[in-house]
Amino acid sequence: MGSLNEHPVLSVAPTTFRGDDGQPREMFKVYIADATGAVGCIYSRRAYQPGDIVQLEAYAKSDGKFAVRIAP
Repeated sequence: MGSLNEHPVLSVAPTTFRGDDGQPREMFKVYIADATGAVGCIYSRRAYQPGDIVQLEAYAKSDGKFAVRIAP
Protein backbone atom coordinates (compact mmCIF):
# COMPACT_ATOMS: atom_id res chain seq x y z
CA MET A 1 0.00 0.00 0.00
CA GLY A 2 1.25 3.50 -0.81
CA SER A 3 1.44 6.45 1.52
CA LEU A 4 -1.83 8.24 2.21
CA ASN A 5 -2.56 11.93 1.77
CA GLU A 6 -5.71 13.61 3.08
CA HIS A 7 -7.54 16.10 0.85
CA PRO A 8 -10.92 17.85 1.13
CA VAL A 9 -13.52 17.16 -1.56
CA LEU A 10 -14.28 20.34 -3.51
CA SER A 11 -17.21 19.14 -5.60
CA VAL A 12 -18.98 15.96 -6.72
CA ALA A 13 -20.78 15.34 -10.01
CA PRO A 14 -22.84 12.22 -10.75
CA THR A 15 -22.14 10.54 -14.07
CA THR A 16 -23.38 7.39 -15.80
CA PHE A 17 -21.37 4.77 -17.67
CA ARG A 18 -22.54 1.71 -19.54
CA GLY A 19 -21.29 -1.49 -17.96
CA ASP A 20 -20.04 -4.52 -19.88
CA ASP A 21 -23.60 -5.84 -19.78
CA GLY A 22 -24.92 -2.66 -21.42
CA GLN A 23 -26.71 -1.52 -18.28
CA PRO A 24 -26.18 2.01 -16.95
CA ARG A 25 -23.84 2.28 -13.97
CA GLU A 26 -23.84 5.40 -11.81
CA MET A 27 -20.51 6.74 -10.58
CA PHE A 28 -19.32 10.04 -9.20
CA LYS A 29 -16.58 12.43 -10.33
CA VAL A 30 -14.91 13.60 -7.13
CA TYR A 31 -12.99 16.87 -7.58
CA ILE A 32 -9.93 17.40 -5.37
CA ALA A 33 -7.11 19.99 -5.34
CA ASP A 34 -3.46 19.01 -5.03
CA ALA A 35 -0.80 20.81 -2.96
CA THR A 36 -0.27 23.41 -5.72
CA GLY A 37 -3.99 24.19 -6.00
CA ALA A 38 -4.48 22.39 -9.31
CA VAL A 39 -7.86 20.62 -9.43
CA GLY A 40 -8.37 17.11 -10.78
CA CYS A 41 -11.01 14.43 -10.48
CA ILE A 42 -11.18 10.80 -9.49
CA TYR A 43 -14.09 8.50 -10.34
CA SER A 44 -15.72 6.78 -7.38
CA ARG A 45 -18.63 4.42 -6.83
CA ARG A 46 -19.25 6.12 -3.50
CA ALA A 47 -20.97 9.50 -3.28
CA TYR A 48 -19.03 12.06 -1.27
CA GLN A 49 -20.11 15.53 -0.18
CA PRO A 50 -18.13 18.75 -0.62
CA GLY A 51 -15.99 19.21 2.49
CA ASP A 52 -15.56 15.47 3.13
CA ILE A 53 -11.94 14.45 3.70
CA VAL A 54 -10.66 11.59 1.52
CA GLN A 55 -7.37 9.75 1.70
CA LEU A 56 -5.57 9.32 -1.61
CA GLU A 57 -3.00 6.64 -2.27
CA ALA A 58 -0.63 6.06 -5.16
CA TYR A 59 -0.58 2.64 -6.82
CA ALA A 60 1.06 1.00 -9.83
CA LYS A 61 -1.24 0.07 -12.70
CA SER A 62 -0.75 -3.12 -14.72
CA ASP A 63 1.18 -1.17 -17.38
CA GLY A 64 3.70 0.00 -14.74
CA LYS A 65 2.46 3.60 -14.59
CA PHE A 66 1.49 5.20 -11.31
CA ALA A 67 -2.00 6.49 -10.59
CA VAL A 68 -3.94 7.80 -7.60
CA ARG A 69 -7.10 6.40 -6.06
CA ILE A 70 -9.26 7.05 -3.05
CA ALA A 71 -8.14 4.69 -0.29
CA PRO A 72 -10.78 2.23 0.91
